[in-house]
Amino acid sequence: MMFNINNGTGQFTVVNGSRVFQQPPRAEARANDDIIPADKVIAIMGLTGVGKSTFINIAAGSNTVVVGHALNSSSKEVQAVEIDYQGQRVVLVDTPGFDDTDMSDTEVLNIIANWLKTTYRNKVKLTGIIYMHRISDNRMAGTPMRNLKLFAKLCGTAAAEGVVMTTTMWDTVEAEAGRGREQELRNIYWKGILDYKARMERFDSREGQTAAWNIIRQMCNRPPPAPLLIQEEMVTLRRELCETTAGAELYCELLKVVKKKRAVMERLSRKVAEDDDVDLRRALRDELHQLDAEVKMLINQVNSLKVPLSKRLRRMFCFGKVQTGPIPMS
Repeated sequence: MMFNINNGTGQFTVVNGSRVFQQPPRAEARANDDIIPADKVIAIMGLTGVGKSTFINIAAGSNTVVVGHALNSSSKEVQAVEIDYQGQRVVLVDTPGFDDTDMSDTEVLNIIANWLKTTYRNKVKLTGIIYMHRISDNRMAGTPMRNLKLFAKLCGTAAAEGVVMTTTMWDTVEAEAGRGREQELRNIYWKGILDYKARMERFDSREGQTAAWNIIRQMCNRPPPAPLLIQEEMVTLRRELCETTAGAELYCELLKVVKKKRAVMERLSRKVAEDDDVDLRRALRDELHQLDAEVKMLINQVNSLKVPLSKRLRRMFCFGKVQTGPIPMS
């Protein structure tokens, strides 16, 4: 059965009970400080290149957000796009991703945290968060796992029910391989957050606006979840980013990366001293120089997240409490 409807959100056709958009809903970019408490605000999070901007553009039916297809990522700040949905303003917020080519993870966390702090101070409640992950990634080690753990610490248990863990890039994998990775995410890597009532969905860009709005509509029809852990920490407890659970998590993860890179540098230094091949030694020295520069940058990030003694003492005598805690992740 098929029939056409236009209800102010754009022309669409209903085919066997499913909506297939023909004309997009009205969408426009808006300044972040224009977001008001009555808006349905959905933050899109995930690593650089998982498809956050693509999701928003498909949902809006226009290229409102710049999509990064080159080596350099495009989202350098929080970008908000307003969509008129059934007379309700839905605001999709594109956040910068970790593992960015031009910004450190500390800078990215600072941008996201400050936006979350500002919205919470302005009495704007998040309708929810769409956390995106490429189904084409066949391993969860390294950056994807670090990002997931950081998100769990940023979100907290009370806000988890407003999170939709979303897989993307289904057009780049065989269906059977995709289903296998999906089950692995559900049963192992995402189990911690799913246990706290987060939901899991697929976003297949080949299905266009229908796929995007199936996720958005479900979120808009639910009551807003509790504030994020990082919002309560930074606003209710008046903590700096370095004092938050997410800040502490990033601090520890950066220290691990520094340790690994220094171990590699030690091995390379031994090879330089032992090998007689002049060309190889030159190549190894170049690699050492690059690693040394990376370690110095990481140390700067670590130092920016180090909690000063004065702040540690202040926390000892601060008796404020939040109503949530970090999501435990295996």
